[in-house]
Amino acid sequence: MLIQKLNIKKLQIIFGVLISFLILLWGLFIIINHNLAPTAYHNDINNSIKPIAGKWDGVNWNVGLYNPATGEFKLRTTGLDIIFTFGSANANFQPISGDWTGSGKYSVGLYDNSTATFYLKNTNTTGYADKTFIFGSKKSSLIPIAGDWTGSGKSSIGIYNPENGQVDLRTSVSNNDFNTTEFVYKSTNPYSLPIAGIWLKDTKNSTIGIYNPIQSTFYLRYSNTTGYAEQQFAYGDANKGLIPVVGDWDNTGIESVGLYNSNTDQFYLKNTNTTGYAEQVFNYSFATTQSEADPTKLTLADFYWWYPWYGAQHFNPSQTQLLPPSQVNGYLVQTGFKYQMNPIPFLNSSERQIANPPNADQLAVDWFKGIFSRAANSGIDVITPMTRPDLALWKHALTLMIQAQKQLKNSGQNYSKLAFHLDGVEYWDKDKPSTGILSNSGQKYIALWTGVKDTFDTVFSSLSIQEIPTFFYLYPNNHTFPILVYRVEENAYNFSADDGWVNQLKIDFKNTYPNYSLYLILDDTWCKHSYGIGIINTTCNADNSYHWGGALEGAILPENAKVPIIITVGPGFDNSSLHPMGARIQSRNSGKWYASNFSSALNLGANWIIIETFNFGEEGTAIDKTTEFGTQYLDQTKILISNWKFSKT
Repeated sequence: MLIQKLNIKKLQIIFGVLISFLILLWGLFIIINHNLAPTAYHNDINNSIKPIAGKWDGVNWNVGLYNPATGEFKLRTTGLDIIFTFGSANANFQPISGDWTGSGKYSVGLYDNSTATFYLKNTNTTGYADKTFIFGSKKSSLIPIAGDWTGSGKSSIGIYNPENGQVDLRTSVSNNDFNTTEFVYKSTNPYSLPIAGIWLKDTKNSTIGIYNPIQSTFYLRYSNTTGYAEQQFAYGDANKGLIPVVGDWDNTGIESVGLYNSNTDQFYLKNTNTTGYAEQVFNYSFATTQSEADPTKLTLADFYWWYPWYGAQHFNPSQTQLLPPSQVNGYLVQTGFKYQMNPIPFLNSSERQIANPPNADQLAVDWFKGIFSRAANSGIDVITPMTRPDLALWKHALTLMIQAQKQLKNSGQNYSKLAFHLDGVEYWDKDKPSTGILSNSGQKYIALWTGVKDTFDTVFSSLSIQEIPTFFYLYPNNHTFPILVYRVEENAYNFSADDGWVNQLKIDFKNTYPNYSLYLILDDTWCKHSYGIGIINTTCNADNSYHWGGALEGAILPENAKVPIIITVGPGFDNSSLHPMGARIQSRNSGKWYASNFSSALNLGANWIIIETFNFGEEGTAIDKTTEFGTQYLDQTKILISNWKFSKT
């Protein structure tokens, strides 16, 4: 009995020692995390590079960097970087950014913990601060934040104390406005880093969030009041010293998070405030230059050229099929369009004050110039007119397109190059449209070759050999024209195609234009696909393939894909105005569908992206300027293309 009692006593002693040891370890863990985690950002004795974000051009959100050791800022844009010096070197200032004036453009600021002083710049240029004031207490652990706390369109500043979760916001940066908002953020800990953003749709004012770098978890609150987080999600690698940034990366009106890894100079931007992978990943440092955009990445956009003459496609009275443009009344208004084009493209239209204007050609040229200029300024490299030689005015329109390019070049304006997208080749045989056999000979092939020859005869009669690379995109060398070929529509019938027409088309092209070749890119339904009423396609010898349908279906890797991998994307799809019976709709979701398409294209390894479409009104896929959206989707396109080209595939 005595031995038994002694053993129990020993066990109690051992158990007590273990508990004490575990408590000691836990205490050390808390102390280490308390001391080291905040230091990674706001009390950095090593003066490491720190990230910021803002709308430097007043339109597009992007990131930037601040080097405390030199006082230098570097702001990333879709054009040239903005580089300048502000503040003293080695001062251990903390950077912030905001729209201090309400102009729409973000500029930088600095906070000096040692004096509790904010220094704000109204422009991103070297020079003295435009606004200087003291706010907060002289405490090294405090972290500055910035946001539009009132929804006025102007940013202001604030202070966050990670030791107790205390937040103090100044409602404006006006020198005579001392109103503040104070509250306690309860979802906090000593190593939390503050963020601010507009987390909800249709909300105008910024609210606070917290990032826990130890767990790599975000905690968002929807009002600047005392309380716990209303949204929580994990994102990024835990305990890696990552630093948070916030911005509307995909131009949807909702701001979302991102992370910066100072060890690798990489940004990881998320388009939604949810757990998951980054939509945008890229390197950016003070050594990074704009030339690091991947030069092999190409963006194309489909262009519907016939509106000035033929108006919109529409269904016949029985609502059974689309009529081709040649059978459409040229005086149509945009009743078949989901979104209204602005400016109006029609020459023969009741929407114009003067029908059949005497200067119709110049009006068409001006319309083309606007298209090509807006496309280029949105980052689109190549415009691909939907090529329809079966329409009587095709060659004339192509001549005017080239004139438009030349006028833009001569005036020093940007313009996209051209490449052809053969559309509706089953219609080109006017005697038997939509039916027949397409091979290396016969009526269908003759119609195809005649249309291609008429098209390139127009090109070579309008441009010299030296001018062609200036106005047309050539691939894979300066003597090869890439041509896209759209799928056979389901309203065709008893139609078949084999490999013969591809080989013969290349032979005839080479014989007719000895210095040039074709690179044929076919929709993947040309190869081993049967559908509709007797449509049987076995054309599988194209140089490459793509899959039409990104606007409706999302980005999809095409069958038989080769490098360059070609992915189609689009902002959404809605043909309800054109096709009231059985409409197909993919909501734009305020730009989120478009952004997710680009993200998927990146993950699929896209080398080329085809945008569906630049201006197709009938299916609601246009990204061009409209009455409903203005330039929203052009602006978003510029951001998405830039981020994609700078991201690692």
